[in-house]
Amino acid sequence: MDLISVANSVVGGSILAVTTQGLVRQAAKYASFGIRYGISTALGAVSDYQPPSVLLGSIPISTKKQEAYAYRADVTQHAMEAGAVLIDHVILQPVRVDVSFEITNWDAASPQQANDLFVKMYNERTPLDLETRHTIMRDMVLVSYQAENITPNWGALDCRASFVQVKYVSLESVKFSEEKVTPTENTGGPDVSKSAQSETVVGTQTPQEIQ
Repeated sequence: MDLISVANSVVGGSILAVTTQGLVRQAAKYASFGIRYGISTALGAVSDYQPPSVLLGSIPISTKKQEAYAYRADVTQHAMEAGAVLIDHVILQPVRVDVSFEITNWDAASPQQANDLFVKMYNERTPLDLETRHTIMRDMVLVSYQAENITPNWGALDCRASFVQVKYVSLESVKFSEEKVTPTENTGGPDVSKSAQSETVVGTQTPQEIQ
């Protein structure tokens, strides 16, 4: 039973009632139209809605669920000499960032496209700037990527990606020095009068880590 039928059953047959009945019918008509219009407008807005995208290494995703940072160092297991420089026996490992995120199936093509881009990023191993909630990590490489397609949102992807920071070193070149040996007389036999000229080349290359 709609609003107009309810209005007809409630109002009586007197002149005042008939007049009131017309007003109630008109009000019920507009109210019914407003409800239907509101529902259709809301459904239209929902169908046109596109969730905002979040970028993960230039690839659009739907939302991030978690970011985890891992800083680790390896310390020598051997006894150190008293007075040794401690920093020479502690090796800093590359920083690791694990990101959990989702790619919704609101647009059916988005999960497949994003998945293909992450696989391509993994295969190419190209360093990138990874922007997280708290900082920007330079020279990060995708070392692990996992995507799960689970119900009830079939088609959406629940993903986890791990990035490791690449460290570069520069070689500090040292100018080569040459030491020449002056020829001397050789009295060892009649066939040899002078020793051969020789050269000694000395040089070092020391790797330095770029901070």
